[in-house]
Amino acid sequence: MKSLGVFFMVLLTLSMVPPSWSGTILPVQQIPREKSGTCPVVTVRCLMINPANSCYHDHQCPGPKKCCETSCGRHCVLLQRGKPGTCPDVTFKCAVYNPPNRCHSDYQCPGFKKCCETFCGRACVYPKGHGKA
Repeated sequence: MKSLGVFFMVLLTLSMVPPSWSGTILPVQQIPREKSGTCPVVTVRCLMINPANSCYHDHQCPGPKKCCETSCGRHCVLLQRGKPGTCPDVTFKCAVYNPPNRCHSDYQCPGFKKCCETFCGRACVYPKGHGKA
């Protein structure tokens, strides 16, 4: 008998919901995706103990800018497509089926080096004509 009373209370409560609310599916807020591109590798850090951050997620940055760790906190950074120069030609390949990559982006490479396909996976190398091997 008690469960029948609870059933009628629930039914009465549901009947009091305004018609504009009934059957309406509210949109789910979409989680912003990370913007494409790789943040530059930070090699030097500032001396501040707690540097100020101007962003924490990519969606906080306008346009094509990406929220990246910089030498002094997280800030919106405009990424370039890649470092200048052309990757050296690969004349032969190693026999490894799926060689390991030691980098994925030019920004993971120090100085003038670029992330290029080598004879055995991707690695940081000097571009063509740089004068270093």
